[in-house]
Amino acid sequence: DDTCTLISPLEPGEWATFASRFLFLEAAEDAYRCELGELLLDARHQGQLYVKGVWIADLQKDGLGSGLNLRHMRLDRDRRAVLHQSDLESQAAALWVRAIDTRPQLASRLYRLLDAPSPPSDVRRVCEFLQASERPNFIAAMAAEFFSAAGEGAVPVAVGSELPISLGDVEATLNKAIVMVPPGLLAILQQCPGVLTIDEIQQQLRRAAPPPPPPPLPWASLPEEYKQVARHAATLVRLGGDVAFDVSLVDLVDAPAAPTPLLDPRTGLPAPPLAAFDV
Repeated sequence: DDTCTLISPLEPGEWATFASRFLFLEAAEDAYRCELGELLLDARHQGQLYVKGVWIADLQKDGLGSGLNLRHMRLDRDRRAVLHQSDLESQAAALWVRAIDTRPQLASRLYRLLDAPSPPSDVRRVCEFLQASERPNFIAAMAAEFFSAAGEGAVPVAVGSELPISLGDVEATLNKAIVMVPPGLLAILQQCPGVLTIDEIQQQLRRAAPPPPPPPLPWASLPEEYKQVARHAATLVRLGGDVAFDVSLVDLVDAPAAPTPLLDPRTGLPAPPLAAFDV
């Protein structure tokens, strides 16, 4: 039997379908390019995987949050990707780190992805590929995004973690808000110099807390002049109306040295420091 081959032009709908599968026919309007490939930032490329400009698969249901055009990936004869999930996550994470260090304005996109209840696969391992000292633009951009979203001076902690401090103490004493973030985002923020950690907040709380009062001095160990001061104080309280007040209700403690020594009115010389008393 003879074979008949009919060649006809592609219909517009067919061209639209096939052209979108080849980036050399329809390039992305917004993309970041580097030696690893491309991070495709158009909405129509979200979750789409390309290899060397050729569409491979729609991975939105598999948790891919951005579009990827990778340069290094093995394909089988049916043009299916032969790649472990960890390899895909690694290449995507490395792309994001390079993209934001080059274009800091993209930090808002990464922040939204990382701040999701279940971050997509292409950003889960970003922190593993982040060398903070080598990516200063990345660090500054992510810190700025956090403070823009949570407020200046906010402190991030991982969702579900048990805090060793009281949120009320932090807000009342240091005027700082504690914000719950996913662990992947926290791991990045902890590398930002301007973002405080819980340990640093605890240190600030300890410095801001007043020192504990000194313990009262045993009555038997007090010099007679100190006891006389306590008795006079008790007498003044009784004269003020509390007739039941007794010297046993007075605690004497070691007080810090006065900045200006008191003068003894009899001699004009500095008087010995007296213990403070507390009622």
